[in-house]
Amino acid sequence: MIVDSRSLNPGTVLRADVCIIGGGPAGVAMALDLERAGIPSIILESGAFEADRKSLKLYEGDSVGLPYEFAQGHRSRYLGGNSNCWGGFCRPWDEWAFQKRDWVPNSGWPIDRAMLTPYYARAETLLQTGSSDYDPQSWETKAQRADVSRYRIDPSEFVDGVSVLSPPVRFGEEHREHLAASERITVCLWANVTNIHADPLGVHIRDVQVQTLSGVKFDVQARIFVVAAGGIENARLLLASRDVHTNGLGNTYDLVGRYFADHPRLRWGKIKLAATQRDNRFYDLTFNFLAGKIDQGSARVSGYMALPQAVQRAEGLLDSHVWLRSLFFGEQSAIFSSLARMKQRILAGQRYGFGLGQDALTLMRHPLSTAAFTASYLARLKSLVRETCFEGVVETDPNYNSRVMLSDERDALGMPRTRIDWRLSEQVARTFDRTFNRLADSLEKAGIATVDRGDVSYVRDGWPDTLEGTWHHMGTTRMHVSPREGVVDTNSRVHGMANLYVAGSSVFPSYAANHPTMTLMALSLRLADHLVDELRRPTTLGGPSGEPTTVTPVQPRTVSSNA
Repeated sequence: MIVDSRSLNPGTVLRADVCIIGGGPAGVAMALDLERAGIPSIILESGAFEADRKSLKLYEGDSVGLPYEFAQGHRSRYLGGNSNCWGGFCRPWDEWAFQKRDWVPNSGWPIDRAMLTPYYARAETLLQTGSSDYDPQSWETKAQRADVSRYRIDPSEFVDGVSVLSPPVRFGEEHREHLAASERITVCLWANVTNIHADPLGVHIRDVQVQTLSGVKFDVQARIFVVAAGGIENARLLLASRDVHTNGLGNTYDLVGRYFADHPRLRWGKIKLAATQRDNRFYDLTFNFLAGKIDQGSARVSGYMALPQAVQRAEGLLDSHVWLRSLFFGEQSAIFSSLARMKQRILAGQRYGFGLGQDALTLMRHPLSTAAFTASYLARLKSLVRETCFEGVVETDPNYNSRVMLSDERDALGMPRTRIDWRLSEQVARTFDRTFNRLADSLEKAGIATVDRGDVSYVRDGWPDTLEGTWHHMGTTRMHVSPREGVVDTNSRVHGMANLYVAGSSVFPSYAANHPTMTLMALSLRLADHLVDELRRPTTLGGPSGEPTTVTPVQPRTVSSNA
């Protein structure tokens, strides 16, 4: 059932076997799995069914490292979480991504790829990818089209791959009716966790304190608690829960919030494709993702290029994914930015720190340019492309000093706001430089394109103003067998805590350049199976057991969007 937490009586205590903090893909997937096992759970979701300005303001904080946008417009604080603004890229991580690489400090996972293989298959079903085929040659053969053609580059220089795209699934919309009808899942909307209470010994979570923006306070008790609020909020909640552990939960060795990572993204160069390649869209983000041109049956794919592991090892480089990006007239301008924000407002319910009127005014000031860009973008014709460049994302090496912290400022609920110090190493800059230049060399050598590189070196010149993240928040509660090296163990349980777990990409110890969604989903499904086993065996875990939560349900479509 779905409950409007603002309708609860102050001081209410809700009970279930599992309490999940966060109603994003990880939280919803876990609750569905627990339900199939007959285990009652409560999902605590900060928002409701669409973006709400007051709720989104709870995300605001300071950026004290590299300029980094992480609040309004970059995360979704309502049912479905960041699936509400997700592009849909899906691909299991390769086996090497879980292994220690000597040239990447702090790399390697304490679990291997084989442990996630069955969960990747289950994640594909939930994400509705329509295919388990990640072989680019297979997609070229299936398509049998001139615009879906692999580049014939020496594989010792570059390799290619494909991501399969989810529709994308919006978890709040997709599972809303099921959640509303469920007798074993209770979704509490407008429910902001403000403290996770441990027992006096600090080893067992007793309950969580919850508050609505309208002032209602209540508690949730459970046998097991899972923090699944995203890579930034997971760290924030643990750090802010200081009534027993003065440095926060799981933070004995000052690791919570550290190793914060995102995939940095840059565009580079000007590409002139050979006549035989001008209609090829296999690696072009504009056409294979935004326009959805490469599909076969029930699946859609996006090709990319990457440095082989042998080259990464030889040159001490990080992983990277590179695409071509066709740019239409007006792209990378204030017009494009305003239109992109308006699209997100309409399609994903996103809200921003400035209003619709400001973007509308920008468009009205340049009516001809706005019309020209809109027409070319909607038509998506190659003849209307102004120029083509590389667009690349690079893995970051796990950096102890890149971190999420608490600021002295407090939000409307009295919670400390977030302060983020995003740092990128020289190894990241060198990987961008070498990857772009090596790919330019390979394309020219193969007669595929010529590339105007300009005089660009990120190692020499530093990061440009165009540097941005991809909002893949990772690493802040990293997994490790030792509490001196990680926040959670191999089962995602917080070290030193009997019944507190963390779900999502915050547990990633190292990152590769691949999109994180499918891997965080696989980890969450693996965690759900582990929790089922824990709850079914004789245990010292306290708290409620067995019976569904009993509160008055609220019809989901009648919930107001005003906090």
